[in-house]
Amino acid sequence: MKRKIALWVTFLLILQSLFLPLNVLAVPAAPGRLTAVVINARQANLSWVDNSADETDFRLERADDAGFTAGLRNIKVKASPGVGSTVTVSDGGVAAERTFFYRVFALNRDGDSPPSPTVRVTVAVPAAPSGLTAVADGPTQVTLRWVDNATDETSYDVDRSLTADFAVRISVEFLPPNTTTFVDTTVQQGTTYFYRVQAVSGVGDSPVSNVVSVTTPVPGVPAAPTGLSARVISVNRVDLTWVDNAVDETGYHLERAPDATFTALTHIALPANSSSFSDTTVSANQTVFYRIHALNSVGESPLSNIVQVLVTPPASPAPAPVTTAPPPATGGAAVTGGGGGGAAGGASVAAVSITPQAVSGLTLPLTLSLDPTGTVLNASAVKLESNDGKVSLTIASGTRMLGANGSALASLSLSSVSTPPSAP
Repeated sequence: MKRKIALWVTFLLILQSLFLPLNVLAVPAAPGRLTAVVINARQANLSWVDNSADETDFRLERADDAGFTAGLRNIKVKASPGVGSTVTVSDGGVAAERTFFYRVFALNRDGDSPPSPTVRVTVAVPAAPSGLTAVADGPTQVTLRWVDNATDETSYDVDRSLTADFAVRISVEFLPPNTTTFVDTTVQQGTTYFYRVQAVSGVGDSPVSNVVSVTTPVPGVPAAPTGLSARVISVNRVDLTWVDNAVDETGYHLERAPDATFTALTHIALPANSSSFSDTTVSANQTVFYRIHALNSVGESPLSNIVQVLVTPPASPAPAPVTTAPPPATGGAAVTGGGGGGAAGGASVAAVSITPQAVSGLTLPLTLSLDPTGTVLNASAVKLESNDGKVSLTIASGTRMLGANGSALASLSLSSVSTPPSAP
């Protein structure tokens, strides 16, 4: 009897196992739409959609490779409120400049769901700036320049230190993105500084740039100007030029005096970086001496060389006689000039002014001014024409016009020649 009962129990158990509902042993549905967002260099947020109604929890996997064999780490996450809800979890185990792979499983007592799609996350900080340079523009100013290699930075951080190891550093300035220059005006004279720059973003800071050092100068007087020269333009104007050798001057003082000792001098203040000046306070028959120096907050530079100028009045020579000759065979004409009074031993002569009255056979529309060397001082070219309009001569500014004795011309005349004169 007992044997029959045991056989019937066994038979019923077999029947029960054959007719159990299929969903009793079903594993959860796989989670979907897995996404990852990098928050910073140490944190990434993962989110997915719960597609199962019977999971007990989730298992989030992170690995260093897509096959989930290297650096595998499991993160257990509680079950969601229900199907279709979004599950979010933060992973604080990421690191800058590394790539991670994630997938998630839903779990219950019957087993694991298939994995979600895999997502790849790269924790990338901005590219480091390069080519950093530093120039001391003066005792209290340093200019930095660098190459912006980043495309995702939110700012730049400039570090300054008194030592190359930046054991004690000062964050001088946070600058906006895409910045490539910075002027540090908080430095002190005669001090060596070290600088480096970093790009900054919400993910993290870039590697630092190269380190540069710069020493601010101790202020001194500016360099002296050189090559001072003067040119008489008219009886009311002298033009002066010089070489500006200073880089830290705040201005110039031009000194003018009636003698070389400069005992009774006049100061003319000029701005920094000047290299020329026109003195319009001179007058005829005046001898003037000039010198110049640069200045700054420390003091004045050495003086330049001294130049002497004699401002001479226009001459009024008597009209020259008209010279005539038979008509030339070739129809040519020549313009000749009479020299001014020369001085023995080659001494220089006074400036000459050839007025229309001092010209014979030619039409001169305005006075032709010559300096003692015979150089034309007119600002623009002067055109002379014969009275019959057949001969014309254009004299450019700066042309030297000398008489036979080597002195400046005092008169001009037109005469006929058999052959036109050749060019000198």
